[in-house]
Amino acid sequence: LLQPGTVLHYPVHFQDAKREVYLEGEAFFQVAKNARRPFYIYHNNLVTHVLGTSFTINTQKEGNKAEVAVVTGRVEVSENSQLIHAQANAKPAGVILTPNQKVIYTQQSRTFVSSIVDKPVLVKNNEPVAFNFQNSTVANVLTALSKAYGIETVAENENINKCTFTGDISAEDLYGKLDILCKAINATYEPKETRILLKGRGCEP
Repeated sequence: LLQPGTVLHYPVHFQDAKREVYLEGEAFFQVAKNARRPFYIYHNNLVTHVLGTSFTINTQKEGNKAEVAVVTGRVEVSENSQLIHAQANAKPAGVILTPNQKVIYTQQSRTFVSSIVDKPVLVKNNEPVAFNFQNSTVANVLTALSKAYGIETVAENENINKCTFTGDISAEDLYGKLDILCKAINATYEPKETRILLKGRGCEP
């Protein structure tokens, strides 16, 4: 699915061993699984490699940057080794992304910065998780959130995990759930790269 002004170059027939396309702009991909024919998307130095997943690539970021955000599956984002090896003393770098994670690649500095997507969604094909808690420890609430969204959500100190929470937060998105939880236990939360960290004094046993 291409955004306005986006250009996608692809062959009439893919090779037997791999599927390769070239992107300029922003597009959402939903790639059929085929381990024998991995899918590659190229943009300047950047290579996005998938076996079967859904994700968005935006190469229109300012400052010669590109962003890859994953919805389902796993995506490997790396530098094109053939182009990088042509530079003196340069080694290609890269990251692996899972659902609700994104990375911004800056070509000039050759840096990858990973973080959580702006609007995390429930991970598909996962076991149903209830968000109606009755006198549950915060540790159990955080475990349920981590499992449902595929994002590691942890407490800064053990006393936070000892707090208890009662409430139905099923209708809220991830950050709405965290807002209610933190208000109930007098805590705050902060996304840290690909994790979410709860901060506060916590509760005494």
